[in-house]
Amino acid sequence: MSAEHRMENDKICLDLWRHEGGGQALDKLIREYEAKVFSFILCLSGCDWNSAYEMTADCFAEALAELKSSPQEVLSVRLFDRVVQKCRTAKAVLFFDPLKFINAAEGKKNILRTANRALHALPFDEKVMLLLRDQANLSYGENAAIMRVPLRDIKTMTWQARNHFREKVEDLMDQGT
Repeated sequence: MSAEHRMENDKICLDLWRHEGGGQALDKLIREYEAKVFSFILCLSGCDWNSAYEMTADCFAEALAELKSSPQEVLSVRLFDRVVQKCRTAKAVLFFDPLKFINAAEGKKNILRTANRALHALPFDEKVMLLLRDQANLSYGENAAIMRVPLRDIKTMTWQARNHFREKVEDLMDQGT
């Protein structure tokens, strides 16, 4: 689904929720974003599953409360803005869920561990840029609103973050870790 189509769909569901108390519309929005927000929090903050679940619920509650009175805002922007702000204050630790890859070959597990270390070695804003674009699949416009930078800078910032990530992966592979 394109970013424009997703944002239009979100707007329709939010309007139904605001004006008609549409619980089904709200449920649809939560289902649409819940897994993305949860995994984004896990990757960015490195917190445990229970803390990530609590942060996810808090972010939804805060974003929806803000959106109830601000109809011009976009859910994805407001929601991921709350996530980024919460993760900024969370204690960052490495996160790698070995159960998710229990049947993977050891070589693949090593690659994933290396990528995880490289991601967490990046500055916070670069991690956010990579995760918003490549994991949450948000548009450059949504990323610009969340990061509070001009749209023209987002592509450059994303490119730089990807280059730094690639360099970190290469450094870690050269070190044999």
